[in-house]
Amino acid sequence: MTNKGLFARAFGLGLAFLASATIGWADAHRFDFAKAEAPLRKGFVRVTEKGGEKASWTAGAADIRANYTPITREWKMNIGRGRQLPPPNYPIDLTCGHVQSKEPATLALKVPAGDYRVWVLTGNSGGNARQVWDITVASTMDKAGTTYAGSQELMDFELDAKADANGLKLDVSTRSRWVINTIIAVPKKEWKAYRDGELQAIRHECFVLPPDELAKWKETPQTSDVPEPTWTEKQKADGLAIFARPWVEPVWPDHFPRAHEINAPVRAFAAQNEYEPLTFTIHPLRNFESLQVTVGRLVNENGAALPETAIDLRYVRYMHVRPNYSTFNIYYRAPDVLMPWRGAQRLIKGENFRVWITVQVEPGTPVGIYTGEVEVKADNTTVAVPISLRVLPIHLLKDESLIYGQYYRHPYVNMNAAPDDFSRSWWRRKAEAEHEDMRAIGMNTLVSSIGVTESNGRWVVNGDGFQRVVDLYRKVGFSKPIACSFNVGSIYHKYMKAGMGSHLSLLKMPPDEFFTDVTASVQAIVNEAKRREWPPILFYPIDEPSTSPLSVAFMTRIMQAIKAVPGARTYVTADPAHEQFAPMRPFVDVWCCQPFTFPKDFIERDMAENPGLEYWCYPNHISGENDHTPTKGARMTYGFGFWNSGFRCLIPWIYQSSGGSQWNYLDFSSSDFVNRTDVDGTPIPVTLWVAYREGLDDGRYLNTLEKWIAAAEEAGFTAEAQAARDDIELIRSSINVQTKYKIEGLWGAETFDVYRWLLAQRIMDLKNLF
Repeated sequence: MTNKGLFARAFGLGLAFLASATIGWADAHRFDFAKAEAPLRKGFVRVTEKGGEKASWTAGAADIRANYTPITREWKMNIGRGRQLPPPNYPIDLTCGHVQSKEPATLALKVPAGDYRVWVLTGNSGGNARQVWDITVASTMDKAGTTYAGSQELMDFELDAKADANGLKLDVSTRSRWVINTIIAVPKKEWKAYRDGELQAIRHECFVLPPDELAKWKETPQTSDVPEPTWTEKQKADGLAIFARPWVEPVWPDHFPRAHEINAPVRAFAAQNEYEPLTFTIHPLRNFESLQVTVGRLVNENGAALPETAIDLRYVRYMHVRPNYSTFNIYYRAPDVLMPWRGAQRLIKGENFRVWITVQVEPGTPVGIYTGEVEVKADNTTVAVPISLRVLPIHLLKDESLIYGQYYRHPYVNMNAAPDDFSRSWWRRKAEAEHEDMRAIGMNTLVSSIGVTESNGRWVVNGDGFQRVVDLYRKVGFSKPIACSFNVGSIYHKYMKAGMGSHLSLLKMPPDEFFTDVTASVQAIVNEAKRREWPPILFYPIDEPSTSPLSVAFMTRIMQAIKAVPGARTYVTADPAHEQFAPMRPFVDVWCCQPFTFPKDFIERDMAENPGLEYWCYPNHISGENDHTPTKGARMTYGFGFWNSGFRCLIPWIYQSSGGSQWNYLDFSSSDFVNRTDVDGTPIPVTLWVAYREGLDDGRYLNTLEKWIAAAEEAGFTAEAQAARDDIELIRSSINVQTKYKIEGLWGAETFDVYRWLLAQRIMDLKNLF
């Protein structure tokens, strides 16, 4: 049976149990927290702010409030987008209500004495989207909890508990506010069966889609023509097989390994200032309750060991994804999020489990081949997986003339409006950690916005607000121009009493006074920027204008209005390959195109003939917006493809896109994609984010070799320099040049590393000449 069949069977069984909740687990105690009038599922008992028949608040009750929001599935017209959009999420009877408080409380549940496993569901709070929710639940023997932001997030956790003759006591505490939707207390002896039956179905309702909604969606899993291998007797006895595939190739949930991948070596090489992934996959031949993975010491031939802090252990989490961020009713499971390793995981028969190790090689690390083992312990089975990393005597150099950025929703916006100290601190930490992450990956700018308001006939810039953005930008070492949106929409509304619509879909030409105000607003920003010595700003008035005559006429005038301010530079997300945009050309400083729209020689010639003109690229086709798994395309785009393009910047949408719950890609009007957020506000990367970094590293190898070639030529090593240059041109000639590198027409996974090794070898050869 395929993984899909196994999942469907288990889910179907779970739904059957939901239909008669008392069947099978009569001793499971189910509590639903909400207002009294909220719908109540059969087999659950209500708990309000006053307690209930089988529950009471023995402390902290004065501040507890119960809420309930009626369930709706209605789609509504969004005028700006010109289409119907779904609700932000899909609550069910267990999540449409809750109790919440900012004070600690104690809950007493009337259950028989004994040992229990307790499941807690928390979230979908509604209200202030800037609120950070924080909850810890403690029993007499254990405690657990979680932290998350937003009004539609939904999380769960478990803890052990012991009930005595007076029932089960749970202490609830918080650093901001807590919320509880549902608690289920299951006798420990029944936990495993309950978890894999009724609770699995409940979690699927909560974290994927309710059955009535899921019935509208079609699962389209990725297919494979690789047959099931003939497993060895050892693999059968172990109950698992280990295989290795290049990190840049996805490992789908239920695909079998290719024959040459089974027990293949797990190895890589890295320069002195580089991160490098080492991955392998476990294919379980049976279910395992507890998987532990431990990375042993990595020691080179001279006895030097890599520090433990240089090794980051994660695993790949499969997510239910859409084939496009705005698609509905089609989904599949895809390898996506690189989850931190925080304890034992379960293995499901036939479902691949990819272990992802990242090694950071700091400058000064002794060269050599570092070898070691990763211990894989699944229940009573232990397997050692050898790994090796070759550390090279190379320090990579980045081309500092190039720009790498991200569209970015700045957490400072939420921080400034957060309702309490903990929430403000959490948002601040999120911003700082994300900037550090972007810089570590190789970014050197971002897209932002500047607030401008009209007061007594003057345009007033929110200088302090943008100064905080600039201070953090500089703190992490960013240095490139910042593309900034500003108050064009509010000026338009001032004159037209309406919005422009998505991509100017509702545009009507405003009066001349509108453009005069745009110039005045830009002048105010330029004055403030000079006074505060801000980095260079690119004025970004409208996102992705259409090619309609009205749109182009409007954009031409608005860019002209910006350029009326001396020194102001303009930025537009439009493809100049479209002839309709020709009237804008005299007023555009930066064309930001989604594809590599023109050949390299045209780009370089046009920029040389028009000083100040630049071509940037926002490659959304590899950012997760259209697909969560084009890792080869992302690596090619950020590395060899960018190097061969003539473009000056890569700046995709977006560092993180989330709506509804960040862990549910099927809710909300558009899918979530790219990086996720951990409970402490720090980023959790996805595989595409690693592909960005590895592509950047390919570019660093290229740039480093080019610098050594120049040095060798200057020192008279002409033949050696030419041999290296010939290898670079060999690589260039092998590129199947495309406007969008995604999946088709790319090198094989191994070829990327063969070419990187060729570059590394030439660098070492030239370096040894000096």
